[in-house]
Amino acid sequence: MARNIGSLQSLGAGDLLLDLCLGLPHLNRYVQKYREAVARRSLTPPSSQTEATSIRHSLPALVNDLTLTWNVLALPVLEPLTPEKLRKLNALTMGSLYAAVCAATAGCVLGVVAAGQPKSTVSTNSARSEEEALSDSLSVTVVEKALEIFSLVSSAIRTSTRAGGHVAQNHLLIGVWVLMSGLQAQLAASSSLISDKSTSGKDDKGKSPSRVREGSSRINLTKV
Repeated sequence: MARNIGSLQSLGAGDLLLDLCLGLPHLNRYVQKYREAVARRSLTPPSSQTEATSIRHSLPALVNDLTLTWNVLALPVLEPLTPEKLRKLNALTMGSLYAAVCAATAGCVLGVVAAGQPKSTVSTNSARSEEEALSDSLSVTVVEKALEIFSLVSSAIRTSTRAGGHVAQNHLLIGVWVLMSGLQAQLAASSSLISDKSTSGKDDKGKSPSRVREGSSRINLTKV
């Protein structure tokens, strides 16, 4: 076993497997978003129903990408942790956390939107409840897998003979920044939607149906 691991490490299997994970389409989308967030120093999780719905539809594929990434990172072939490998591991880990933030925020946004919609028939409600339950389950899986990946990489860095203690601390702090920034953006998005619905409800009172439709179709230029 040790000989096989040594052979794989000498052949550069670690770099090849990390590149494979970075090339997974749905996870790579969040890796790129994380890099953009670092450049502008802020996260932009979904804040509209369209964005949230798009994320919900991609959850099954995202779960597959995260599961494959976790299985790869669990293999004992990452050593030695060179600076290049550490950069790839950081991108994978923080991209996974970004995906978890977006999945959780999408659930909140769609929950706020659903709360303001009129009640439908029993059959429609039943079908919607089953779909929402499946989506919620997938969102939980995304969050759990992302945290497992973060924990796995953190452990690998702490026990590495090449990475210093400051690397593990920086990795932890970057993860905290992603999660805290994501939570703040999530609260802002939910509060904004609730405020918009409250304002819309007050403005629509006393209007005829035609004027309500006219008002709902206008663009609020102060928010563009």
